[in-house]
Order: sequence, then C-alpha cells, then structure tokens
Amino acid sequence: LPMAACAKHWVADGGTALGTGKFDMGGIGKAVKSFGLDQGNADCDDAELRATHVAPYLPALAEGVLTVMVSYSSLNGVKCHASRALVTGLLKEELGFRGVVVSDYNAVQQCGDSYSAAVCKVVNAGVDIVMTAGGLFGDLTWRRQLEELEAAVGRGDVPAERVDDAVRRVL
Repeated sequence: LPMAACAKHWVADGGTALGTGKFDMGGIGKAVKSFGLDQGNADCDDAELRATHVAPYLPALAEGVLTVMVSYSSLNGVKCHASRALVTGLLKEELGFRGVVVSDYNAVQQCGDSYSAAVCKVVNAGVDIVMTAGGLFGDLTWRRQLEELEAAVGRGDVPAERVDDAVRRVL
C-alpha cells in the first residue's frame, strides 16, 4: 500500500526554553496557561539551528518524506508557522523539499491579531495546508477560512502564485 509519512514538528521544537511555553489547543490565539516547554520559544543561532534542530530531519527528507508539519513553537521569538525563512527559505528552497507543508492543529490562529492577518502570514511563509477545527470551536468554519484566504488573494495580500504552488504540492 502506498503511504505518505509526515515529519513533525519543523523546527527546533525540542529546543524550547523552560517557562516559555503556552497552552493554546483551543486555537483562540491567546495563551490560557503557562505550560513549561510546549509551544515555547527556542533561542539559537544559525549554526545551532542546523546542527541540532535541522539535522534530524535530513534523513527523512533524503528518503522522500511527502509531508512536513510545522511546529507550534517559535524560533528566536517568531512563530515557526509565520517564518518564511524557515518554511520556504530553509525547508523548501535550500533543502529542496518538494512535498506538502501542513500546519499543526489550529496553529494559524496563533500567528496574528485576526484570522485574516494570521492566514496571510502563514500561507506566505509557505504552509500549503491549514489544519483547523473547521468550526467545531467558535465561528471559524471551514467556509469562513476559505473566504478569508480568497479575500486575501483578491487584495493582493497573498499572491495567487503562492496558492498555485500549494495546490501543485497537494496534487
């Protein structure tokens, strides 16, 4: 049977500092409780990032892993989901990943003051598939999420080419 593996959680998820974590599984975009390490921040320079946090992904990428899930965590204060340097620059361009990049569950909402702002940051960073509750919690239905992204493309906040790239990767 054909299968697709998913390498998780890109990147530096294991390097977060104690006390920087936040618990936000409800996707409300606000920390509801300090949570030690989970969804925390990793502070490191480029050499440490590559030697310690990128290196474990290299065998999976070399073997042709088809999906990579981005971490809830932050690197040097920037949410990994919103980092074009990490998702597009390092993973897709430098390392040559040609598969699908997927968000973690409701992680997009943590990347902006509004869903509209957050989805622009995340899609422009290089996330190809947004995974959310789709309306099970609150009013952020899958239809509203799609409308927000369509409006962002219409305004020019998300280039149509970025959406085309995401679709190509999924197909």
